[in-house]
Amino acid sequence: MRSALAGQSLAIGILAAALLTAPDFSRTCVATIDLTGNWDVTVTVDSFPPANLHWAIVQSSGTLVISTDGVSAPFYTGTIDPDTGALSFGGVLADCLPPLPDSFTGTAAGDSNSFTASGTMFLKVSPLLCGGPFPASLTATRGLCGNGVVDPGEACDDGNLLAHDCCSFTCSLQPTGSLCDDGDLATPYSVCTAGSCTAPATGCVATPVGGCASPGKSLLLLKDQGFSGASPGDRLIWKWLKGPATALGDFGNPTTTADYSLCVYAGTSQTLALDASVPPVTNWETLGTKGYKYKDAGAAAAGIFQILLKSGAAGSSKILAKGKDGALYLAPGTLPFDSAANVTVQVVNSDNPNCWEATFAPSAFKKNTTAEFKAKSP
Repeated sequence: MRSALAGQSLAIGILAAALLTAPDFSRTCVATIDLTGNWDVTVTVDSFPPANLHWAIVQSSGTLVISTDGVSAPFYTGTIDPDTGALSFGGVLADCLPPLPDSFTGTAAGDSNSFTASGTMFLKVSPLLCGGPFPASLTATRGLCGNGVVDPGEACDDGNLLAHDCCSFTCSLQPTGSLCDDGDLATPYSVCTAGSCTAPATGCVATPVGGCASPGKSLLLLKDQGFSGASPGDRLIWKWLKGPATALGDFGNPTTTADYSLCVYAGTSQTLALDASVPPVTNWETLGTKGYKYKDAGAAAAGIFQILLKSGAAGSSKILAKGKDGALYLAPGTLPFDSAANVTVQVVNSDNPNCWEATFAPSAFKKNTTAEFKAKSP
């Protein structure tokens, strides 16, 4: 009997020791909260009507970076406790003076699908001045955009929040002709076409071709409205005036077969800085026996909305080209041009080897900034 009791006591002792030394899974198995993704956010500031916003959040361990699309510069940064969901974030959002930071604290749900926060914000109360701080609160729910499934209300969903891949961070198709990144460094001017990013057809080559006709007078104007590449408000104007004798046949026939491309070259190596090509037939018409005219108010093809090709005797031939807005292939950093090198503009066509050009020496530059380039010759 004593032997049996001793054995039972030993077993109980071993079990107790095992329980004392076993890991406490109730403490270690805590779900980690991750807010990375696209968010639908409703912000209420003081007595103003609520504002519905789209945010993209990238979480790395306990750090939060908040932007409009996940790739643009963040407007808020902050921290989060991935175990409890306690979070805080802030930053300067209002474009006014003084540049004072908004500040929020809140809590994220354990399933990582929602969070709430409250704090203070500064608002623009005049074109230049900020007002505040105003009490503010927000509620956020995880957006469906970016899950790789086209859900109701979405035109596309490519499984990411990138802004320049033809499916926007709000899962709407970017307009046809918008610049996009196809991942190929050799095609920096790829454009969106019905949701797909493709390199556009172009007659421009890497460096200027030789033997082009030069005018008696020319002008080039480029405006980068957002200082960051293609965007609404951008402008292109090129005038080739008082050219040499030019026959109608020299232009080929853009109403049937001739593609037309405008090519801008810059820098000491005269590399291609901007190109714009328009296809034949659509939006082209003849001007009797004098030439051809292209007109597209929507500027769908490479941002070009007007081209004039006019034949004539020496001193009366001319070419005009005008473009606008975000479909122009104006990559970020295009302007300013190298102030010590020529800028060359050429127009080429696919029907024949004829081409027309204007070269602007640095002395012809009237303006050369990140926002605008203007040159006249002579």
